Amino acid sequence: MTTPARGAANPDEPHIPEIRTARLLLRGFTESDLAVWNRTLFADPEVTRYLPIDGRLAGEQLEGAFRRGLAHLASHGYGIWAVSDGSTGAFMGHCGLRHVDDVEETEIFYALAQPFWGRGFTTEPAGAVLEFGLGSGGLARIVAYAVPENRASTNVMTKLGMRYEAETEIFGLRCARYAIERPRRVR
Repeated sequence: MTTPARGAANPDEPHIPEIRTARLLLRGFTESDLAVWNRTLFADPEVTRYLPIDGRLAGEQLEGAFRRGLAHLASHGYGIWAVSDGSTGAFMGHCGLRHVDDVEETEIFYALAQPFWGRGFTTEPAGAVLEFGLGSGGLARIVAYAVPENRASTNVMTKLGMRYEAETEIFGLRCARYAIERPRRVR
């Protein structure tokens, strides 16, 4: 279920809707999330192994990513959610939608901290984000990219009903591109 985000630090900043799933809460990022985001995802070489990032972000890089995320949300109406445990509130990772200017398409992206791997935690928020994007987000098509060797990620894409399209070069990596389209209504 999607509900408006509450408790934003600055009421003038754009808000991303909260999404609750069976086990998780997807909510807008706050500046207080940045240090744990950096420590649990970007500083872990296993998490970043297949990502176009070289490790922990410097303070200004992290702050810049946060500000760019807010600007993207303001201009596109969708962006990145912090993924947290629905009962404890523990930060788990991120999942989001971003417009990729190089290909003029919207991409779903996700990453969770290692302790949450292998239990369906990635499929759950990604499915909710796809539902948002293809529903109230107004998108007709969403793509996803993964290094082909990243079987965990390509398995998530397949479970979500995304279909393999091609291999392509993007973000400085050779990736498999998957896509899903909003079902057409029969009249």
